[in-house]
Parts: sequence; structure tokens; C-alpha cells
Amino acid sequence: MAEEGQELPSYSEQAMRAKMEAQLQEIESVKRRRMERLREQEEMRALKEQMQRDLEIEANLEFDQKEVEFHRLQAWKRAQIRIQDGRARPVDELMKPLFVLLKLTDPERLRQLGIALGESEREIRARDEFLAALDDGLAARLA
Repeated sequence: MAEEGQELPSYSEQAMRAKMEAQLQEIESVKRRRMERLREQEEMRALKEQMQRDLEIEANLEFDQKEVEFHRLQAWKRAQIRIQDGRARPVDELMKPLFVLLKLTDPERLRQLGIALGESEREIRARDEFLAALDDGLAARLA
């Protein structure tokens, strides 16, 4: 503290302006850094959202492919059951040669289809017997 009789140093108006300008520049600098930080955070958020959307799209594509395969296999199974039960539709009549062709050309693929459908070994044997009977019936018709 200044003692009595001693004057406080006076600051010139120019020095005060310089100090005030320096403070204003510092405030502007802090504002710019804050805005830059907010912009970067927004960019990161947008990037994360885009990555999440891409992952969801990829997962949905895989799910859609599995769903299509499931429905295709179910159509084969329904046709087989209708043929076996003697209530075949016209489209099932077209499937008979495909069953026979698949049996003759790629029996392992037919087994894989059966296993993919969740069939037991007993059901696979029953299907094989059915296809063998179908082969005999087709041969009898052709003869």
C-alpha cells in the first residue's frame, strides 16, 4: 500500500488501451478455440453416427440375405411336403424334376438343404426314400 503522501504511479492512457486490447485479443482467442473445439466435437459426433449407420446397413443386408435363403428353403420344404401328401400344386409338379435332378447331380447338396432346414437323419432318410419312389414313378411314366 502506498503510504500517505506518496502518490500511486499513474498509468498512461496509452498503456491502459494496450492492456485492454491485449485482454480483448485473449478473449477473442478463447472464443475461437472454443468454437473450434465445438466444431471438432460436432464432426466427431457426425462421423460416429455415420459409422453406426453403416454398421446397421451392413447388418441388415446380412439379415436380408439370410431371410431370403430361409424363405427359399422353406418353399422347397413346403413343396416337398405337398408332393409327399399327394396335394401338390401345379408349381410343385415343376419342382419334382428339380428334386430328382438335385438328387442325381448333387445328393450332398440335397442333404445340406435338409440339414439347413433342421431335419433329423430320419427325415432325411424319409426324403431320400420319397425321392427314390419319385424316381421309380417317373421311370414308370416314361416307359
